[in-house]
Amino acid sequence: MTKEIFPEGQVIFKNKPYTGEFLRITMDEIDKAGESFMGMLKADEPDAVYFLFFLKGDAYAAGCIKNNKPMPISIKDFMQHISTDTSKRTLSLHKTDPMLLKGMLVFLQREPSTKVTTDMINIESILTQIKNEKTAAFVILKRNNAYNFFFFHSGEAKMAHFADTSHAGITEDSPIAEQMLLYAYPADKTPIEVLVYRDIKTSEARDTTEIKQFLIADALMYEQKETAKQADVAPPAAAAEKEEKALRVRIEVTDGPQKGNKFNVPLPCTIGRRDATIRIRDMTISKTHASLEVSEGKIIFRDLDSTNGSIVNGKPVKEVELSSGSTVQMGNTTLKIHFVTS
Repeated sequence: MTKEIFPEGQVIFKNKPYTGEFLRITMDEIDKAGESFMGMLKADEPDAVYFLFFLKGDAYAAGCIKNNKPMPISIKDFMQHISTDTSKRTLSLHKTDPMLLKGMLVFLQREPSTKVTTDMINIESILTQIKNEKTAAFVILKRNNAYNFFFFHSGEAKMAHFADTSHAGITEDSPIAEQMLLYAYPADKTPIEVLVYRDIKTSEARDTTEIKQFLIADALMYEQKETAKQADVAPPAAAAEKEEKALRVRIEVTDGPQKGNKFNVPLPCTIGRRDATIRIRDMTISKTHASLEVSEGKIIFRDLDSTNGSIVNGKPVKEVELSSGSTVQMGNTTLKIHFVTS
């Protein structure tokens, strides 16, 4: 497939060789950035390109271009595909403004109302029609596989994002409509492909609500989960001496959005929705909800002034000593905590 070129926004990194570990680190960093991150992760492959879009730090939508056809896909489909190792894939991460993000989504989710070349249509007539109708519209001018975006609001051209950086004679100070006309009719008179979108409504992926309930980074951490499954767990009846020597815990999510997940972590550690060692995507859990610490040979659970509180073995607590096998409820999530001894 000929490489498609799109407006880039702010490039965080570009065309980095794919590895599963690099992908996990990238997803984790996006999650840590939280609501400040808006942008897209792009995966280029020899015969396709895949996109994952983020809005306020959460995965919002996904899409791909295969056989030169743009299409929306579910976030799970994106993750399933990209989790497969390949030496021929590269990753790029871009921050975008809201309009660039919307333009990419329109391109992947909607069919253009008009698709012609500039030798078959007068661009000025399109601009006049949009202006007279005082409508919103999105126009792409494509040359040499570079997609250049133009946005209209209430009939007026408001913003341009160029992928083609060779647009000689066009300056950012020029009116957007003028930039568009200069690009559409180059000196060499090469026909430019024109795509006009009148329906510019976009939608989040159908599985966004479900995806928001867990960290994508965690979904990729297969090796860590396998390690947790194989961990030596002290039985509930283990001697107190062994419990006091526990320097790690295995935490199993027995109920809630991430039911079935397991974490094998050293102490001390914190548990929370975002700013924590163990991050659980449950909106009823505080960002840093609780901590586990070793004190005088005992493992202590502390609620860190969480909004919804904590329940340990059926009782609301602020601070309590745990035994191996203790059950902790935080928000809609229930955890079982086992001591790991060596």
